[in-house]
Amino acid sequence: EFQLNSSFMDERLDLVTGMNYFYEEAESPRNYLLQATGSSIFGALGLPVTTPGNQNPNGNQWIGGRITGDNDTNQDSTSWGLFMNGTFHITDMINFTGGLRFAHDQKDYSQTEYASADFVPAPGTTSTTVSADDSWSETDWRATLDIQPTDNFMAYLTASKAYRAGSYAYAILDRVPGPDQSGDFIQPIPPEQVINYEAGFRSDWFDSRLRFNLTYFDMDYSDRQNAAAVADANAPTGFIIQLSNQGDVAIDGVELEAQLAVTNSFTLDASAGWVDTAIADVCVNNGNFLFPSPAERSYTFGGRYDFDLASGADLQASLNYAYTGAQQTHPGGVDAPSGCARSPGPFPPTPEWFTDSRYELPGYGLLNA
Repeated sequence: EFQLNSSFMDERLDLVTGMNYFYEEAESPRNYLLQATGSSIFGALGLPVTTPGNQNPNGNQWIGGRITGDNDTNQDSTSWGLFMNGTFHITDMINFTGGLRFAHDQKDYSQTEYASADFVPAPGTTSTTVSADDSWSETDWRATLDIQPTDNFMAYLTASKAYRAGSYAYAILDRVPGPDQSGDFIQPIPPEQVINYEAGFRSDWFDSRLRFNLTYFDMDYSDRQNAAAVADANAPTGFIIQLSNQGDVAIDGVELEAQLAVTNSFTLDASAGWVDTAIADVCVNNGNFLFPSPAERSYTFGGRYDFDLASGADLQASLNYAYTGAQQTHPGGVDAPSGCARSPGPFPPTPEWFTDSRYELPGYGLLNA
């Protein structure tokens, strides 16, 4: 990254501009899963428990059971950007900050699947390789207005837009017809965009013995990228967890934090957060909640006491409690016969549409001393 920092107009305008470049080679080396005869998913007779009488071929000729998921994956990522961010001091109390960033991203992807119990390559071959590449360009922005009437209080309003480049999350299936394939049938997950509106204040009170900060945010995602359940007939559960497009998602919430110095040695602190989420299309998301889902309600509070020992050493004692609200596990596959995946479908959706191993982790508290 290269940056140029400068001030203009008798330091009324502060400017940061520059460019950055990023390159990464990511590899998931060849690996596979051994399923021993007599396991819960591979029966004592060497037959898959889920399909009695159906002896799957073992392409690697391992007689103790079967081998699945024998593949390797490679991805090269290149990104470069140009950015500019400036703060104009309108008055001694009011500042305006604006910024722009142009980004270009390129990704090259390849995956090779070798013969195994759950994959049969084209006749006369021992593996199948697929490859694809794509690129994306986007301009992001930010605008912030802050007002600081005193040295101990600042309030602000901000709006910003950001994007995440597209990505690949592809598993080779038997439908791939040949040993070396490339083309449009490997579609990348589309880029993610989010627009965030935020307001809040930062404050100190009583000669800075009390600090109290409050933030409200409202985020609108387009094509949010995250993990979801994807149907896979070869998996024991009938699905795998894979990066996918969750569709459009809205997230809003409030966060607050406070700290009180009761004495020079005794300090109390607390924080809390409330978050609400809304899924625009549960069929695209494969469920009616996010994964990983934020805890809708959480809070912490505690205290700390500092002792100055006669030897000159310091001793610190603390006690705090934190609560994290309930969270869902992975979003779940839609039962295709319900019609949810078709348009138009029967809306609103019902819980019976989602048939998978969803689970809610209950809220919990943690006490530290």
